[in-house]
Amino acid sequence: MVIRDFRFDDSDYQAMVALMQKITPYQLASVGVLRWADAIRPNVWWQKRVAEVDGQFAALGTVGEPFWSLQEGKIHLSVEVDPDYLNRGIGTRLFADLEALARARGPLCRLVTSTQEDKTAASDFLGNGVLKWPSANPFRNWICQRSTKPGSSTKSTR
Repeated sequence: MVIRDFRFDDSDYQAMVALMQKITPYQLASVGVLRWADAIRPNVWWQKRVAEVDGQFAALGTVGEPFWSLQEGKIHLSVEVDPDYLNRGIGTRLFADLEALARARGPLCRLVTSTQEDKTAASDFLGNGVLKWPSANPFRNWICQRSTKPGSSTKSTR
């Protein structure tokens, strides 16, 4: 497996569309819409990374400052794994790569991610110290949050 930067070219956007159609077929995605969404993103730090297996686009991850939140040190992290590549550790490794990028920028106060209601086990690899609660977003029904301040801890709940 290779983890690399997203190239923002037609090939990566087409692979991203194919991935999104497999994971969330009820959400419409196109190369044009995804390019537009990246182009209008506010000027905040964020990275988009790809996990490839034998040259195939197996997972996509993003990490960065959520432009919808003013909380300093808050980071949003997202990993989408192709269903054909689940349970191989690809998402876990991509998550660790993205978290390391975020930590390299400085101290984090909160790391927020989410998962679909029917895939809550997808966040089990985060282990203890993770707070889980239902989301208001119908496409991301569980929010996972880990406090990253030294000396703080939260117990995992479901």
